[in-house]
Amino acid sequence: MNIKNIKDLIFFNSINIDQKSFYFGTFFLGSALPLSVIFYLVSIYFVIRKNKFYFFKDKYNQLLLVCSGIMIFSNVNSSINIKGLTGNEILNIWVNLFNWIPLFLLFYCSSFYLNNELKRKTFSKFLIAGTVPILISCILEKWFNVNGIFSTLYGSIVWYLKQNNSLENSISGLFSNRNYTGIWLSSLIGFSLYELLTIKNNLFKKIFILTLNILIIYFNFYTFSRSAIIGSIMIFLIIFNKLKLLIPIFSIYTFISLILLSFPSLNFIPLKKLFFYWRENTNFLENILQFNRVEIFSVTSKLILENPILGWGASTFPKMYESSGGIQSTQHSHNMILELAYNYGIPLSILLSSMIFVLLFKAFKLLYKKNTDIYHFSINKCWFASTILVTFSHLSDITYYDGKISILIWVLLSGLRSIVEEKSPSINIKTGDIYN
Repeated sequence: MNIKNIKDLIFFNSINIDQKSFYFGTFFLGSALPLSVIFYLVSIYFVIRKNKFYFFKDKYNQLLLVCSGIMIFSNVNSSINIKGLTGNEILNIWVNLFNWIPLFLLFYCSSFYLNNELKRKTFSKFLIAGTVPILISCILEKWFNVNGIFSTLYGSIVWYLKQNNSLENSISGLFSNRNYTGIWLSSLIGFSLYELLTIKNNLFKKIFILTLNILIIYFNFYTFSRSAIIGSIMIFLIIFNKLKLLIPIFSIYTFISLILLSFPSLNFIPLKKLFFYWRENTNFLENILQFNRVEIFSVTSKLILENPILGWGASTFPKMYESSGGIQSTQHSHNMILELAYNYGIPLSILLSSMIFVLLFKAFKLLYKKNTDIYHFSINKCWFASTILVTFSHLSDITYYDGKISILIWVLLSGLRSIVEEKSPSINIKTGDIYN
């Protein structure tokens, strides 16, 4: 065991139960959500107990408390004033608050466990270790053709294998949807890459981490998730300071996505077929507004303008979308900004979206305010890249309603807040030198 490993072991053995609970919650997040939630709740309890007098002084808490109030008031309005809702639909409106308000609290509390670079590095290790079961499930599905729903602890922990794959030969592993798997794996690339490039004098560990990197990238591609694949490219561009390439890549991606999202049957077919399809369908551009995302965004925007202040209430979207002439089979708006505006009103959407975009902008200014070469590289930059990925992916799809994904998003945002509030050094991956 080298000196670095000894230091890491001493660090972990010396930390308190609350910090360990946070790490264990991270470890179980990908594969055993109920266990993860229990450990996170323990870590939240300790933060609230120790810092209860400062809770309401935190500027982020103040904003999120306002957002919580708007959400509750919106739910009251929807429950009382929207006609035709069943008792179950009203119940779902209120249950949806659990997707938000508890995670606002997690955002605040996680910052205490991520408030320095060493803690964020340790988080990264536990997150990667917790992804191993996901990779195993992908291996079982892809290479051993294992099929079925597997559950334990009285059905509280469920692994889905090949249950909801909409594309032939795509994989989803233990997640219920391939897009969830894609976002999870692509968000891990930055962290696993950091571990690979900073390992020294440990050949076995380097081979192990290299294998994990290869598996993460390989299975990420086989989810056939456009957001995950383009996100993987974005991760590398951000980490290695090739940001100028983002604009042309996103322009090409947007153009191709517009076509593929509008005509799902064209997904992953040769460009030659696409050319002939376009040539034979002269009304292609005229019809494009009637299909998939563009059509969903159009109907959603119309509904938002009909009830702009408090929204229609979460879980009512499928019913209201269909009654407004929507032609797709969809459960949500596929854009988080529109989703928030539809569910809770435009003011709430602006407040919450602005908070996140301002946080991302501050982190960008901090991490890229100096010209650095490819070797000046830190866990903070990898953290920023992963946070950008999971947030911007919600502009074209919504994976947030999977509990694993939503928890990961708010923990990453909390870590980004800590980065903004604490200037940390970067490391030269060739020499190990520290740059302040």
